[in-house]
Parts: sequence; C-alpha cells; structure tokens
Amino acid sequence: KIPIDAASVMLSIPAFGGLVYGLSSFGAVSAGPLARWVPLGIGVAALASFILRQLSLQRTDRALLDLRTFAARDFTVAVSTMAISMTALFGTVIVLPIYLQNVIHLDTLSTGLLLLPGGLLMGLLAPWVGRLYDRNGPTALLATGSVIVSVVLWAMTRLDTGSPVWTVLVAHISLSVGLALLFTPLFTAGLSSIKPGLYSHGSAIIGTVQQFAGAAGTALFVSVMTARAAPLLTHGIAAASATGAGIQAAFTFGAAISL
Repeated sequence: KIPIDAASVMLSIPAFGGLVYGLSSFGAVSAGPLARWVPLGIGVAALASFILRQLSLQRTDRALLDLRTFAARDFTVAVSTMAISMTALFGTVIVLPIYLQNVIHLDTLSTGLLLLPGGLLMGLLAPWVGRLYDRNGPTALLATGSVIVSVVLWAMTRLDTGSPVWTVLVAHISLSVGLALLFTPLFTAGLSSIKPGLYSHGSAIIGTVQQFAGAAGTALFVSVMTARAAPLLTHGIAAASATGAGIQAAFTFGAAISL
C-alpha cells in the first residue's frame, strides 16, 4: 500500500491548471503580457517541482506518477503522439461548431447531426482497429492514421465562408478515421512496452496526458482563432469573414503541429 502524496497532488493543480489557463489567456484581446505569461510561468515552475518530487519519491516506490515509465522509448513516443492527436481532436471539436454556426450559419441541430457520423465512426472502428493491431502490429496503423490526420487538418485550412457543407462532413469523417487508427495502437503499444509493475502508473500518465492535451488543444485553437479574428473585427471586417479567417489560422496551427 502506497499513501497518496499530498504535496504532489497540490503541485499538480497549479502545474496543469496554470499551463492551460496561461494558454487560454493568449486568446483574450484585453489580456496584458502579465496576464498571459504569469500563469504559464507558474504552471511551468509547478510542473518542474512536481517532476522533481516524483523523481525523488519513485526511488522508494512512493511516487504519485512514477516517471520511470518514460525509460521505455516506445511509451514515450506513444504518449507524445497521443498528446498531439488529442490536441488536434479537441481543438477541432471546439472550432468546427463555431465555424458551422458563425461562418456558414447552420443551426445547432444541423451542426450536431453533421458531426454525429464522425463520432459514431470513431467508436465503431475501435474493435476493427484492435483486430488489425493484433494481426499486423502498430506501425502501419500509426503511419496511416498520422498521414490522414495531417492531410485533413491541412485541408481544413481552406475552409471559408463559401465552403460547401459536404466538405466539412467529409473532412470530419476522415479526421475521425485517422484518429481511430491512432488511439488504440498508441494506448496498447505504449502500455505493452513498460514493466508490469508500472502498468498503473503508465495508464494514469496516459489518462493525464489525454486530459491535459485536450484542454490545451481547446485553449490553443480558440486562442489562435481569437487572436486572428479580433483585429479584423476592429477594422470593420464582417463577423463571419473575421471568424472564418480566425478558424483558418487555428487549423493552420493544428496542421503545423500534426507534421
């Protein structure tokens, strides 16, 4: 039995919370440099302290998150790729409805129905992807999924006020297929590469990275979108066009990360 380390828990709050809050502050037009950089600085400092404490505690097997899992190269690569994938997923999920409703003026019901097939497909593909993983291993699935995600994000940078709805539907379904090809192999290959005694820590780290990357993706995509759209609005550009330009910038940011 290992007691929960209260100091680690308390450090994790400003570490991850400060980073996400700092990233989201970059999208606030009224936020000054201090409001943007101070939370990030606090987050980085708290995260560094959290890591140092885990390195100290894991010597006696009392770490909240045992970082010896990262000694396995495949685990490190899997977690890093999963972080990028979750950033792309959550950033897209938050920005696409804004595009559909504020740029091409779909109602909320139509927006939900348009995004429904991709979400369903991602869930339905999981067992099929698992069987392919058992048969062929992760390499082909990860390579294919990574290429699909990057190509779709680059294609989304072309969305504007005149884009037909069916292109958004095709792009979202394709992105969902690419992400479905990534998540199951990444999770399985990552955990299978570490020692059995570290499984619980590996699973917790993957869960933590998923949640943080999703929050960071949402903050980053919206921040980039707002930072691009706000100046255009002040120059008299129509709201739909300004928002569309902001969304193009957000997807360009996501596409660059995906490379």
